[in-house]
Amino acid sequence: RDEEATAARMKSEIARVLEASAHLAVLCSPNSARSEWVAWEVETFQRLGRRDRIHAVVIAGNPEHVCPKALQSSGGDAPLAADIRKEGDGWSDGALKLIAGLLGVPFGELKDREATRTKSARRIVAGVVGGFVLLFVGACAAGWVALDRSQRLQSALIKLLDDGVAKLDNANHFAREMTTEEIQRELS
Repeated sequence: RDEEATAARMKSEIARVLEASAHLAVLCSPNSARSEWVAWEVETFQRLGRRDRIHAVVIAGNPEHVCPKALQSSGGDAPLAADIRKEGDGWSDGALKLIAGLLGVPFGELKDREATRTKSARRIVAGVVGGFVLLFVGACAAGWVALDRSQRLQSALIKLLDDGVAKLDNANHFAREMTTEEIQRELS
């Protein structure tokens, strides 16, 4: 009896949530295809007149055999479903198919938008990388110019020092050859 009361409370709460929901995503797998609860939720949502807002998402198993009977057409065909399995649409396209259904936008249009967004993002990344490459090349060129200038200044300084040393040597040699009187005359 406790289980029956709990199940009744759960059904009441689930029905309240379903009434407040604009869409229902049904995760389809062999287990969900056999689940009485999943079947009841789908049927409840359909009774609310929202059959066109039920979105099947295949997560495991053969897509032909994993949808609850309530989702199948009168001929027993499985509904169109987003198939997020690797061997199906894959996660990316499967998620886009579900989102397209929720938004009421054709999948191709949404996929094109996603491709455009991806291209834009790649262009931005390429621009940023290109900017950093230009900065790097500019920094290398500036470093090379600074190194070249430093080497030229160093060479000029060495030449000046060599000239100064040579003049000091000449002055020292000249001073040794002069007498004290000659030096005093030169200084006066």
